[in-house]
Amino acid sequence: MANEILREQQDYYNKRSSEYDEWWLRQGRYDRGDAENTVWFAEQDEVRAAFTTLPWSGDVVELAGGTGIWTTWLAPRVRHITVLDGSLEMIAINSARLEAEGHTGRVSYRQVDLFNWQPERQYDGLFVGYFLSHVPEALYDTFLEKLAGALKPGGLFAMIDGRRDERSSSPDQPPPPPETEVMTRRLNSGETFQIIKRYDEPEPFTEALGRVGIVADVHTTATHFIYATGRKQ
Repeated sequence: MANEILREQQDYYNKRSSEYDEWWLRQGRYDRGDAENTVWFAEQDEVRAAFTTLPWSGDVVELAGGTGIWTTWLAPRVRHITVLDGSLEMIAINSARLEAEGHTGRVSYRQVDLFNWQPERQYDGLFVGYFLSHVPEALYDTFLEKLAGALKPGGLFAMIDGRRDERSSSPDQPPPPPETEVMTRRLNSGETFQIIKRYDEPEPFTEALGRVGIVADVHTTATHFIYATGRKQ
């Protein structure tokens, strides 16, 4: 069952690629009105400010780079980014965005099933945005070990993901109940998919990272985001 959901999850993100940014930009069915949207964007800025304090440099790997929301932010700050993503559709959008921004030489791409991925080298930094919540609980500790394995000693670690709040998505996609990690997602077309969606809390997440040798400060914004900054020991 778990493998079937992971395959369906990848299919969902392949098909969602062309509408993914509507969520981040609060457009279409993700538009929650001026007041709620203002909170969303202010909390985005809070997270960016925290990431900006890190001394980014060298070669960085970005897991699940998606449409390039964070790739474009990282590119001017590092020597090179290796973007790993399971979706060719996402990679195409990401690479077009980076080319338009003039960062083509700074970025390379690999289509990778991240659940079967094994680090082939160590990097100066690792960024993962909105992917850890899609890793099943049964695979979680092993996946964090792979993150640590992809970092050089002293390498930077940063992540952002979502908190359990119904306002963080569209009204027709409430978070799953706490007792399950499977939820239904919808495309604008109405087509539905089953995906994994978990929600980390700062204290257990900090401890889980520590067990694999990543010492991190984990924070939440008031409503929408959980984020972490740290280093591989």
